[in-house]
Amino acid sequence: MNLRQLSNLVAVADSGNITRAAAELHISQPALTKSIRDLETSLGVSLFDREPRGVRPTASGDSLIAHARTVLAEIHRANADLDLIRDVATGNVLVGAAPVVVADLLPRALARFLETSTDVNVAVSEGTNQDLMPALRTGALDMVIGPLMPDGPVPACTEQVLYYNELAIVARSQHPLADATRLTFADLVGQEWILPPRRAAPRGQLDNAFRRAGLEPPPRAVESSSMSCVRTLLLETDRLTVLPPQIIRLEQELGLVTVLPVDWSAPSRPMGITTRLRGTLSAAAAAFLNSLHQTVRDGDWPTGPGG
Repeated sequence: MNLRQLSNLVAVADSGNITRAAAELHISQPALTKSIRDLETSLGVSLFDREPRGVRPTASGDSLIAHARTVLAEIHRANADLDLIRDVATGNVLVGAAPVVVADLLPRALARFLETSTDVNVAVSEGTNQDLMPALRTGALDMVIGPLMPDGPVPACTEQVLYYNELAIVARSQHPLADATRLTFADLVGQEWILPPRRAAPRGQLDNAFRRAGLEPPPRAVESSSMSCVRTLLLETDRLTVLPPQIIRLEQELGLVTVLPVDWSAPSRPMGITTRLRGTLSAAAAAFLNSLHQTVRDGDWPTGPGG
């Protein structure tokens, strides 16, 4: 097994067709077919099922393809690091981030990082853990920043806590409840809401708070995981939302929104960084992680449960 065979394997898997893959690799179709067959022979397994319109990975093929992607990603990082040492090329940092992180912490950390790392390219992919973790495991991302998994890291990954996400109920400053000095969940019955999707942890925490008060959760809401959508609706309507206060700190400073004084002991949720357990971070990615930690230390993010 060699790197060229692994590259050929991934190319065939991505295209689903040996002829197309050969054209993309700029080699002949017989040469690519021989490369795959030699690999199958050396391993003693079939890697692809041949179908009328192309090929489909077998179970053995899927397993090897996943490993091949990780190996190739690591080789790419090794070359990038050597280029950085030789001052030949720029580095790359591939970041996956949850919307709650993209809304505030990530831009601040990026601004700090890019003050000194002017030759580094940073690519940010926004999504949920479900969206981002597969890309992390294959090496398409260096790290994922967001809510840590309640049952521990996904297989072959490791986690480190950055801060704890605390929730607040927020309204625009012109909302009828904005001047209240103390509120209960009974005071929120009948209000209109902008809420995360039902599978999101903050939504479940809010629903449980209503139930603990003997009340039904909001029966309907505008559901959105887009922070830009939530911000606009929050500022232009009398809908309430549930957010970490750090996300709307600028709007609070400008007097545009307010945190309602609701008697609610919202549970904290750890937010952090997930990386591959056996992966190697590039020098640029390691420097960016340092900027993240410095940004949290210099800001007002709670670094322990309950503040």
